[in-house]
Amino acid sequence: MYKDLKEFEDWLRKNRGKDRPVDWYDAAIDALHEYKENYLPPLKGLLRWVDDTIEGIAWEYNVEAHIKNRIRQELCQVMKTEMDSFFDTPEEQALAEERKEEHTRYSKVHTLIMLYKGKL
Repeated sequence: MYKDLKEFEDWLRKNRGKDRPVDWYDAAIDALHEYKENYLPPLKGLLRWVDDTIEGIAWEYNVEAHIKNRIRQELCQVMKTEMDSFFDTPEEQALAEERKEEHTRYSKVHTLIMLYKGKL
C-alpha cells in the first residue's frame, strides 16, 4: 500500500503541469499528504475513523438534545402565554390572587391544626 502511494506521488510530481493545470497536481499532492498524516498506518486510520465517528455521533446527540430543549422551552412559553390569556382582565387576575391567598391561609390553618394535634 505504501509503495502504491509513493509511486502515485512520484507520478504526480513527474507529470506536474503536463495533462492538467498545476493547481490540480498540487491539490492532489496535498490531499495525499493529508491522507498519509491522518490515516496511515492502517491502525492509525482505523482509530482516527472510530474517533471521527464517535465525535460525529456525540455532535448529532448534542444537536438533537439542544433541539428538544428548545422545543420544550418554546412550548412552555406558548402554554404560559395561553394560560395568561385566561387571566386577561384585572378582575380575573384579582380573583386568581384571592384564590391563591385563600389556599395559603387554609394551608397555614391546616398546618397549625396538625401541630396542635401533635401530628407534625
